[in-house]
Amino acid sequence: MVAIVAALALVPSVWLLVALHRSGRRLARAAGFWAGLPYRQGRRAATRGDWFSVRFLAFSGDLFLRVLTSALAGLAAVFTVSSVYYSIAVDPSAGGVAASVALSALLVSVCVGQCGGVQRIQNGYTARDPWTFARRARG
Repeated sequence: MVAIVAALALVPSVWLLVALHRSGRRLARAAGFWAGLPYRQGRRAATRGDWFSVRFLAFSGDLFLRVLTSALAGLAAVFTVSSVYYSIAVDPSAGGVAASVALSALLVSVCVGQCGGVQRIQNGYTARDPWTFARRARG
């Protein structure tokens, strides 16, 4: 009975997570695009100060929380992956293996998804980097 209730809750939950992932990817890509648009169009010129702002963008208020939670999800994923080994080799139990594998998959996907979102936003800001901008203009 518990498995049936869990399966009924699983379907809309997975659908919601996939929808959130797709919309979040679109939003991150759009944020990166709009952040670099004035520099790519030539309406703004990159300055020497932009070199630092591009490199330390992850420490801005809006991205730092995402980087921090992504790192914590990565650490939790490492823990759950090691608990898979524990559930198999040290204290064998089918329930422990199943729970560890499910949590590992969830936490790895959270870590990768959040890292990808931060990276998409940072890629938009690379147009602001004077070194990268000059290198692109040369060749």
